[in-house]
Amino acid sequence: MLSKKQSLYRPDIDGLRAIAVLAVLFFHAGVPGFEGGFIGVDMFFVISGYLITGIILREYQEKTFRFKDFYLRRVRRILPALIVVMFVTLALASWVLTALDFKMLAKNILATVLMIPNISIWQTSGDYFSSSIDSNPVLHLWSLGVEEQFYLLFPLLLYLLLRYARSEWRLLLLIGVLLIAIACAVWSIVFRPTFAFYWLPPRAWELLCGALLATYHMRKILYCNNKILMSFTGLLMVFLAIVSARNNGIYSDFGHQVLAVVGMTLLINGNAGGNGTWVTRFLAWRPLVGIGRISYSLYLWHWPLFSLYAYRLHPRATSHYEITLLLALTFILAYASWRYVETPFRQHARWKTQSVAKLAFAMQAVLGVCALGVLYNNGFPQRFSLLSGAYAAGASDKNVSQKECHVDPYATDYHFPEINNCFIGSQKANATSFLVWGDSHANAMTPVFNVLGQEYGLKGVHTSLFGHAALWGVTSNDNTASQNWMFFNQQQLKTVVNLGIHHVFLVGRWPSYVFSATKFEGSLGRNGIPSRLIKGQKTGIQAFRSGLEDTVTQLQKIGVKVWLVLPVPEMDRIVPRWLALHATKETDVWLNNPYPERAAAILDVFKDLQTTYGVALLDPHSQLCRLDGQCRVAYQGKSVYYDDDHLSASGSLLLGNMLRPAFTAMKQIP
Repeated sequence: MLSKKQSLYRPDIDGLRAIAVLAVLFFHAGVPGFEGGFIGVDMFFVISGYLITGIILREYQEKTFRFKDFYLRRVRRILPALIVVMFVTLALASWVLTALDFKMLAKNILATVLMIPNISIWQTSGDYFSSSIDSNPVLHLWSLGVEEQFYLLFPLLLYLLLRYARSEWRLLLLIGVLLIAIACAVWSIVFRPTFAFYWLPPRAWELLCGALLATYHMRKILYCNNKILMSFTGLLMVFLAIVSARNNGIYSDFGHQVLAVVGMTLLINGNAGGNGTWVTRFLAWRPLVGIGRISYSLYLWHWPLFSLYAYRLHPRATSHYEITLLLALTFILAYASWRYVETPFRQHARWKTQSVAKLAFAMQAVLGVCALGVLYNNGFPQRFSLLSGAYAAGASDKNVSQKECHVDPYATDYHFPEINNCFIGSQKANATSFLVWGDSHANAMTPVFNVLGQEYGLKGVHTSLFGHAALWGVTSNDNTASQNWMFFNQQQLKTVVNLGIHHVFLVGRWPSYVFSATKFEGSLGRNGIPSRLIKGQKTGIQAFRSGLEDTVTQLQKIGVKVWLVLPVPEMDRIVPRWLALHATKETDVWLNNPYPERAAAILDVFKDLQTTYGVALLDPHSQLCRLDGQCRVAYQGKSVYYDDDHLSASGSLLLGNMLRPAFTAMKQIP
């Protein structure tokens, strides 16, 4: 067993903390090579589970463990720096964030006070990898919520095992709990990916790996015959996890989690006892140890700085020079926080534990009152002009029937929409003339179809599938979503037949099925877009062409006229927010189209369909963009988009002239 002089806290642990925090920092900074840096949080969980379990086991062995003392030490360790960061973030956000996002921040800060930020962020932000995450300056605190909940529950479980389980059974029981946690993680990643990312149960196995290792170490230090091999293998696995993990869609890559967690576990074990290998010397390197010591403050400060800066400008306006300055400022603030906040409050000679706890809880209460004040006053919209408020409201200007008729193929309760809830246009018409079919872009465009349908006396129906457009017979590497996708397409065809529909409008964020959702880089999508299109032996643009072609032929076989709506111009910023913060007195605003090559790269597919099958093409660019390459983002004081690529309900109405020829044709010939 470990003696009193031996400690589970070692210099190499700080080195491991440094690797984890640098991975996260460089990921958020967009440093090349760190696209998988978000996996650093998984490494933190292993370290936390190891250290916390070691503390409890050692104190129990020495008969000094008290729940009260344990939790008060957690308060000393976590709350002082956290409270300072949250107060500063709230103050800066009051100058930067629009009312809607300021309210969201207040809600998440209140949840942090209650130790459930991960649950609140899961509800308010959803996808951790979405293009709008910089609207939440405390997004990173989800991981703190997971750890706090683990600290709250695990000590009780461990105490019960120590108190009532025989020593030879304790390790086996912990292994059993670990296996259950792994099963929960696998199930969640398959069926509830965002739940898997933010909640404790699917993350518990990572903390339990560290806990299990600490339990083994308390029984005997695990010396192996080849610690160099173990350390090197662990370091290699961690490196591979960082450089190869990708934010392809919602969190769904269990393999990289395993690489990071097992690699970190091997590193901790392989360097136990200070074996003198080159890996140990590297991890004990003074600059790395120094970064590890301030890692908590580094993690707390980095995201508020990056997110608020990006929010005030827009994410892709951040140059390498600006990123370097932000990283430097993060390190300066982190060192100051560690030196003048963390360290003094952790010194028992200067601050008694109960005094720290009382002050921390009092400041938590003040923070909670401030957050409630922001919520009660609706984010203080009077901080901005009336025009800015109108622009900011564009983020909520969406299709009102979205919940009933726009479904999610990743949802556990997935079902085809109830058609009776999805009729648009004139309700007086007897026959259903048209169907709007597509992904979220089709859903966003529905309001203009509804208005024109009423004007022309035509009834239509709209149903759409999140992240999955009308591509027949195409699958992705997500089996569940692919099955739901195929079922949705089949049901759409049945709807056309059952309602006697003769006109179908196909709408989609077409480039995102071939390229990244936000970049022109030849890699496949994210954020709900299938990460790999597959049709037989075809992938990528070939599968896209084949799937869209088959959709057209399936419809034409039953006598349907196909209208294909070309891509909506995509922006490189969250438009309502940018307008609220930057537009002065302008009610009509134009910006350069940042991704013209994305649409142009797949234009040949649409032209071939027009030539071969007589498909009618409708181009939103003709209504939204000028010949000089600029596209409208505001019209008569309203945002044309509700985010960076979806048209707002008001913006969709600008496509009226584009669609009038189609409605005229439907009126004349059903």
